[in-house]
Amino acid sequence: MGLQELITAEDDTLVNGILRVVAIAKGQRTLGRIAAHFTEDERIALLAGM
Repeated sequence: MGLQELITAEDDTLVNGILRVVAIAKGQRTLGRIAAHFTEDERIALLAGM
């Protein structure tokens, strides 16, 4: 259901929520936590530091 909503979702909060749930459901708990606790700007900064 979440993946269907993701196709048309534009709200950042909704997209993050869907990604968090899907990641956790697939056993990707760390990825789910990143989606839940970091803003897009914070995720960009994390990746820039790699």
